[in-house]
Amino acid sequence: MDLTLRIVLEQPTAGVDFGLLPGLPPVDAGSAVPGTDPIKLGSSSILTFTAAGTSSSGSLYLLGRRSLQYVIRVLGETGKTRVLKFDLHGQQWKAS
Repeated sequence: MDLTLRIVLEQPTAGVDFGLLPGLPPVDAGSAVPGTDPIKLGSSSILTFTAAGTSSSGSLYLLGRRSLQYVIRVLGETGKTRVLKFDLHGQQWKAS
């Protein structure tokens, strides 16, 4: 059975939207610099999870009030997600 759930964020939570602070460093050593696109899902803009526990891989960057920057990272092999927060003072990503 093929079941598709589509979530579209048309009205994000007040003060929170997809976005990037200028000049962000890579999340991990060996990762690419985020650039200007806050949704990084490979060649598509679709994030898919399967019943077998896998998913497509990617990163979703969220920008909040007072320059709060988060990234949601999804690992495709396991579907595991992790959320990191950017520390403006230390100029580094930290587990949230």
